Amino acid sequence: MRRGKGLRTGQGTLTEVLAVIKFHRLVLLCLCTALTARAGAAWPDPPAATPRTEPLEIRVHFPGIPFDGSVDHEAAAKVDQAIAQAVEELVVALLPYGSVFGSYEIDFDEGPLLSVTLTYSGYRFPMAHPMHHARSLTFDLHTGRLLTLDDLFTGDYLAALSGHIAAQIAATDLPLLRPFDGIDASADFRLTPEGVVIYFQLYDLAPYAWGFPQFLIPYADVAEFIADPYRKTLLETVSHDGPQEGKP
Repeated sequence: MRRGKGLRTGQGTLTEVLAVIKFHRLVLLCLCTALTARAGAAWPDPPAATPRTEPLEIRVHFPGIPFDGSVDHEAAAKVDQAIAQAVEELVVALLPYGSVFGSYEIDFDEGPLLSVTLTYSGYRFPMAHPMHHARSLTFDLHTGRLLTLDDLFTGDYLAALSGHIAAQIAATDLPLLRPFDGIDASADFRLTPEGVVIYFQLYDLAPYAWGFPQFLIPYADVAEFIADPYRKTLLETVSHDGPQEGKP
């Protein structure tokens, strides 16, 4: 059963959590040090001070699983942990650019599968434009497992998906920053009711003005490669409301 409307209102599988934090630069850097220690990543050098020094702000939205019995508690905890880690990594990556803002979309919510995308931005005066990062996470809600392309597809699926992407690139005027040589199993992707979407981060494939280049491949076009546990869900899904934004 589709839980889309429940997800949007916070009464279904997901409940929206709004994190609003305002810090003076010194306090913010202390927070970032703590975040980095938990993430186990190297903290980049902070932005150089300028005559116009302003407090930075973090205002990001992200989904969380309520412990109301709609999802197994252990599975819900795994999903929450994976989402929290993704939020943390995105914020840490964008803080060198300035204040961080962002929201999320529920891309797919059918059967055991849930796919969400976090899109966050960093900006600080006098940058010409913000820097944007996106992170999509797809879960099996029966187990709480974070799924990869290898979990959803089998066989020579990478060649099939790459072929569809190459054909779409050839049919457009997308200016490439590098030749497209295909994707690997670590490619960014999200599930939608219409098909799997493979996308690229800013500057990974095309100039900034083209945003996140996205390529939709209908499930029917790669049906033979869909893994058995998810074949029925993906091939029988029907689009109802489309993506649902995480907003205050």
